[in-house]
Amino acid sequence: QTWSQFQSHTLNAMGYVESLKEHPYKKYVLAEFYFERAALELFRKQFTAGGMLLKKSYNLVTSNRKQYPDLICNQKLIGIFEIAISAAPSKYKWILDILGFKGDFQEGYKKLNLAASKSEVLKSECHVLLFFIEKNMVADPMICKMRMDSLLKIQTDQPFLWYL
Repeated sequence: QTWSQFQSHTLNAMGYVESLKEHPYKKYVLAEFYFERAALELFRKQFTAGGMLLKKSYNLVTSNRKQYPDLICNQKLIGIFEIAISAAPSKYKWILDILGFKGDFQEGYKKLNLAASKSEVLKSECHVLLFFIEKNMVADPMICKMRMDSLLKIQTDQPFLWYL
């Protein structure tokens, strides 16, 4: 599948979600779409486009959290934002400030852990994200082992877990 085909399919899916009536998951799903598109743009070194998509994602998920404060999946994406923003090199902090991004590692870590413990739908995804964060940012082997043990209790039949 080419990049333009991927973009076309993604935009069609986003258009469909945008056309749906108001629902607690509507802005969250759109925020996820924008976040994933932003990551791909940044990977392609399209920094302006990536930054604009990240801002859109961030605004959607923070707005959704205000509108639906008990919707646990918001915590996952906001946690990722907080962790990533807190890890940005200091030479890029000014850009993040201009974009209105705020990041605190501990707060993001708490939010992601909350989503991992409370969400049935995102439980495995959150645990995998936390494993990589703990492996690369916390660097405590015991925390990583405990995370892996809890992840294996949830799902043992997922081949991607064998890689971890």
